[in-house]
Amino acid sequence: MNIRICKRQYKGKTYQYAQLVENYRRESDGMPTCRVIAHLGPLQEQTVANLRLALKASRDGQAVVLPTKAGTGRARRGPEANLRYLELAVLRELWRECGGESLVADLIAGGDVASTDVQVLTGLILHRCVDPGSKLHAQRWYPMTALPELTGLDTRTFNNTRVHRVLDALHAATPALMKRLPDLYGELDSVSAHVTLCMLALLLERVLQSKLRAADQSITAKSCFELLQTCHLNRHRGAEGQSLYYTLTVPTDEQRRILSALGLDRLVSEEAVQRATTPRLIAT
Repeated sequence: MNIRICKRQYKGKTYQYAQLVENYRRESDGMPTCRVIAHLGPLQEQTVANLRLALKASRDGQAVVLPTKAGTGRARRGPEANLRYLELAVLRELWRECGGESLVADLIAGGDVASTDVQVLTGLILHRCVDPGSKLHAQRWYPMTALPELTGLDTRTFNNTRVHRVLDALHAATPALMKRLPDLYGELDSVSAHVTLCMLALLLERVLQSKLRAADQSITAKSCFELLQTCHLNRHRGAEGQSLYYTLTVPTDEQRRILSALGLDRLVSEEAVQRATTPRLIAT
């Protein structure tokens, strides 16, 4: 089989159409001729060239191998995981910008907890914002997100023992936290660790809402979460001997508009994401 280009003149214009044809011999006289297998319509020159190359490889019993991009050194495969990314990346950036992360770090990291527990608490706050549930739900939710890559915190660290230790530290820090939170957002009363966690999530949600309002975006924080959650961080496993690598779901125009309004366009830059992510440990 081969590709044949047919030309047709109509009202002074030339039109080209591609056909998939097959050579054969007529039974009546044994003369060689061809028959049309399929009409392919108008095709670009590159498409025709690709089809001819594929058909030739098929006739010769060869495989067509597509080259990888120069310098990547890896064959592109489909993602092995789609990780929740964009809404969490936005909230994490806002949490850091408003001083929330440094505040809780000062209050709980000075006690009997490790500095990585600050990242556990951040994860719990983001979980409470976008997908509230139990502590067990949070532990199952965390590996399904891009937070391990963004924070460098191993998924095994986000376990039941560590979550309870962080909540105990938050409970102990609640009185001091209540005195300092008005500097971030409004007046709040002293509450237990779980309610404090909800309050911190609410604080972060209000920060997002305030920034959206200041940028003349007529969308609620909850609607913003829903809009952003379709942009995932896709984890790929390279060929044998190669490390994990990541790609982003192509953001929509509406997602880009929201990020631009928040000043967070960098969150959908492939280069910036590659620099910011730390491949997680995967059991083999």
